[in-house]
Amino acid sequence: MVVFELPWYWIHRLEHIWAPLWRVHSVHHSSRRLYWWNFARTHPLDNLLSAVAAFTPLSLLGVGDEPLALMAAFSGAHGMLQHSNIDLRTGFLDLFFSTARVHRWHHSPRRHEADANYSPRVMLWDHVFGSYRFRPDVAPPEDVGLGEDAAEFPESYVGQLLVPFRSDHGRKRHP
Repeated sequence: MVVFELPWYWIHRLEHIWAPLWRVHSVHHSSRRLYWWNFARTHPLDNLLSAVAAFTPLSLLGVGDEPLALMAAFSGAHGMLQHSNIDLRTGFLDLFFSTARVHRWHHSPRRHEADANYSPRVMLWDHVFGSYRFRPDVAPPEDVGLGEDAAEFPESYVGQLLVPFRSDHGRKRHP
């Protein structure tokens, strides 16, 4: 899990920092409502980048098919729970896992809140690299999405597929 998460963490963090990767990743953040299906609302290039980053090191280390399949299954189930729109009180587990409450901060339309909690499942790398942001005494943001960039974001699937190739997308978020 630790090897699986480290490259995914860095790809995800770069997607929030570097404008060309943000345009790819912004499809995932474009939803104005967080619910279980958002985990799959991603651009195909985003899926490819994350999968290559996470699975290549494991493959090079010789990890077998069974553990890789288990990680893929766990990732899918966790992604649905992580993006669910439920007030699930997970207590001390919020320190260790990217729970729905922790991950909701990552989907805030305010960049200073959203550029945190990059770890896909286990929050280890956010703690190590100082990007973990969560306070149990503060309610997570109600609103989610792209904030100012939402008005110019296409609604259609084809339009969203073309977003990474539009140089004008994300100007407000990434100057």
